[in-house]
Amino acid sequence: TIGALALGNILGYSSPAGLILTSNNTDSSIHLNRFQNGWFSSVSNLGSAIGCPLAGFAMDYFGRRGTLIYSIVPVLVGWILIRDSYIYIVRHPISILLCTNTSHKHALLFWFGFHCKKDEKTKVAAQNFAMLVIGRLITGIYGSFVSLTVNTYVAEFSSAHIRGTLGVGFQLMLTVGILFAYLMGVAFTNFRWIALVCAIFPCICSILMIFGKESPLYLLSKGRDKEAEISLKFFRGNDYDGISFEMEEMRKSLEERKRNKATLKDLKKPYILKPFLISMGLMFFQQFSGINAVLFNLSIIFEDAGSHLSSDVSAIIIGLVQVIATFLAATLMDKAGRKILLIVSTGVMTISLVALGVFFYLLRYDEATALSIGWLPLVSLIFFIIAFSIGLGPIPWLMMGELFTPEIKELASSIATMLNWGIAFITTLIFHPLTVGTLIFLSEVIHDHGVYWLFSAFCLCGFIFCITFVYETKGKTLQEISAHFGAPQSTVEPEKKIPE
Repeated sequence: TIGALALGNILGYSSPAGLILTSNNTDSSIHLNRFQNGWFSSVSNLGSAIGCPLAGFAMDYFGRRGTLIYSIVPVLVGWILIRDSYIYIVRHPISILLCTNTSHKHALLFWFGFHCKKDEKTKVAAQNFAMLVIGRLITGIYGSFVSLTVNTYVAEFSSAHIRGTLGVGFQLMLTVGILFAYLMGVAFTNFRWIALVCAIFPCICSILMIFGKESPLYLLSKGRDKEAEISLKFFRGNDYDGISFEMEEMRKSLEERKRNKATLKDLKKPYILKPFLISMGLMFFQQFSGINAVLFNLSIIFEDAGSHLSSDVSAIIIGLVQVIATFLAATLMDKAGRKILLIVSTGVMTISLVALGVFFYLLRYDEATALSIGWLPLVSLIFFIIAFSIGLGPIPWLMMGELFTPEIKELASSIATMLNWGIAFITTLIFHPLTVGTLIFLSEVIHDHGVYWLFSAFCLCGFIFCITFVYETKGKTLQEISAHFGAPQSTVEPEKKIPE
């Protein structure tokens, strides 16, 4: 879960850093306009989408534990590029080529919002921005490694009666990481120092995992039976008397998985297609709720709204609310159930985004009335974040580990994760109200209030989807879940149900 905290730092970093980099009185060596900040905020999600196939390979080659240890490499490279981009660019001779006035390179820099000029200041700014984007892209790869590996790891070693609570632990630490990044925006006025602090937590995660145990299911798959037994005892406790039973059932599951190696064609099978579409739908609605567009740009949202509180303080309040709400979700997950929490979550999010859109509509057309209800953006976002944190935030990731039969889990999870990060990139990128060349952003066409209402429409569709299609998995074994969708008995991974 320290890895989830490190991922939260990556997600939350763009809010304080973006405010610093777009501020006219910034003391940094680079200034970003809104279009450039859109790329700076969103490109980490693109890195996460790109990293999904790499994460799948790493999990199989290095193991779940090994992947979390070695993932320190890309995330540190990314943070170093962000932290030391100015030093690297000035000293690196290749950087001179970035502003060569050829038609191809001129077009590339224009896409990123720059025009090549002869003065050195413009060159340094362009080069810094390029390194910021590359650094964010690389740190995003860490996001796919963590989100895919941790959730698979938890699903493989946890028992049915606590799987929900442990699954929410990932989301809880993620929100703590986001809150920490917001707090760093108050402690530091330089985005480079914030990056340096955020680079500490991936190191802690990798060091702690050295002393952890590998997934018993993975160890069995590699023929390391003795180590698998030791690992299972570590997770269940020495007094647990079901070790032999679980080991035998895991062996049967692995043998069946080898006989039924999954391909893309297998997704057409009804007992695979149904849960696959549910998982993909939850990932789709999670991101098209606009959550990352909001979280990545909280400080700028409150600045635009003219909040009576400072933008940093307002963002910290939202971050703190998210942590508390996610902790609450951990207590509700295995009591209230997944489906009811998803329904409540999407319903409240719909109302919150409608209210936020109303405020920005009034701010545009009736500023006096909008200023009289200046509290509305903060209150709307508080309810939005609470609703997301108890349902649409943690549950799609949790159910991704529950819905699939063993032979399809790796392939289906990779596709669902790629979809999630890909949509997160799109929603964050289109958020900013700016037009550059022929690239028109949604906020320029339908304005800020229209963007929030668009996201609310997606939340409403998600509300209907959850009522109609989502299957309740609370308290059910993986075997029972697979059987519900019609999986043949031989493909189901048996799991011993432990009394609560």
